[in-house]
Amino acid sequence: MKASILLVIAFVLTFTGKAQNAQFLLQEGNSFFNNKAFEQAIRSYTEAIKEMPQYPEAYFNRGCAYYELKRYNESINDFSKVIQLMPRHADAYHKRGVDKFYLNDFQGALADFNQALSFDSDLYDTYFAMALIKGELKQYNNALKDLDKAIILNPGFWQAYQKRGSFKIILGEFESAIADLDKSIELNPKYPEALVNRAFANSSLKMYSRAIADYDSAIAVDSLYSLAYVGRGYMRCLGMGYQDALSDLNQAIALDDHSMMAYYYRSNVKTLLMDYAGALSDIDKVLQLDSNYVDAYTDKGIIKARQGKHKEAIVLFTQALRLDSSESRAYYNRALAKLDLKDEQGAIMDLGVALRINPDNYDALFKRGMTYLRLKNTEAALQDFNQLIELYPMLGEVYYQRGLIKLKQGLKEEGCLDIKSAKRLGIEPRDAIANTMCPE
Repeated sequence: MKASILLVIAFVLTFTGKAQNAQFLLQEGNSFFNNKAFEQAIRSYTEAIKEMPQYPEAYFNRGCAYYELKRYNESINDFSKVIQLMPRHADAYHKRGVDKFYLNDFQGALADFNQALSFDSDLYDTYFAMALIKGELKQYNNALKDLDKAIILNPGFWQAYQKRGSFKIILGEFESAIADLDKSIELNPKYPEALVNRAFANSSLKMYSRAIADYDSAIAVDSLYSLAYVGRGYMRCLGMGYQDALSDLNQAIALDDHSMMAYYYRSNVKTLLMDYAGALSDIDKVLQLDSNYVDAYTDKGIIKARQGKHKEAIVLFTQALRLDSSESRAYYNRALAKLDLKDEQGAIMDLGVALRINPDNYDALFKRGMTYLRLKNTEAALQDFNQLIELYPMLGEVYYQRGLIKLKQGLKEEGCLDIKSAKRLGIEPRDAIANTMCPE
């Protein structure tokens, strides 16, 4: 009997000693963790687990350390062990879900987040994480619902306001987005992404001075934030401040030489300044960064056409259309290139497709009407001109061309009425038939 008691005492003392050692190692690991010495923290937590193999706190903390080192699979293993030991551990489900998110296992992450919320419905950061995943899945309305819940649980959660604003921008809800971004900036005025997002929303509402002010503020907060220079450069280009725009876009590229949009906007500015060689160089850089960027092929084709290289331009427009058959600019500009190569029928086909995609494209409608005239198909030309005048009654050149057709058809009264309308809109008669048949 005495021997049995001694064995029990020895076991208790041994277990107590291991528990004390494990607790000491856990605290040691926590100290390393707090000092961002994550590898050392992992070693301490591992030693703690050797002392106590069923120590959930050590597994949990080691999982957090693995996460900090982006060793997500090892982190998942530790959080799974915590869940095995403590099946209702909401934080372990949340942390494991975050690991799965970074491994692009979105469905697995959502399952873990939902499980975490079933144990603790007040985890506002879990709702936020779910919103991030739904944003990746382009389920923006569902993401907004999760962010609403996160904000209700934590009204000071500036990241949630910022992300809700960014999703609303994607949905085109610019005024509501600005309200959210205002709140995010009020809570944390030192986060440049919120300022840049608000700038984009303001520019979408054509409030350009406010947009530039936001870009200025973002740069004041973080002078190394390249996206702010990209956005401000684009705004300055819209305002025809081309040299200032180039300065901003050059700075953006100096900060991030993989900023595709900086190269793209700089190519736009150089095109406007007729620096075609520089523009083509920037577009080629865009295509190195993203070989499927449709606008780059279209813009490159436009430059080639301006250089008189119409066949090369057509190849580029065709490549753009292979990538996106709804790219109306490519159809329109390919039609122009075909006209320069005397391929009127091919041009009419492309202009027709461009108009099916965008029926309000008056340039395409006018160009098709003029092409029909070149082919002596006056009835088709008249239909296009009639439609143009119905849609855009202030286009003087259209009245003039329709007037010429009617005069040639012997419809003097109607024709002269159109010539008079054209003149009222600033188009002076320049053809003998108009001057002869429609004198002042």
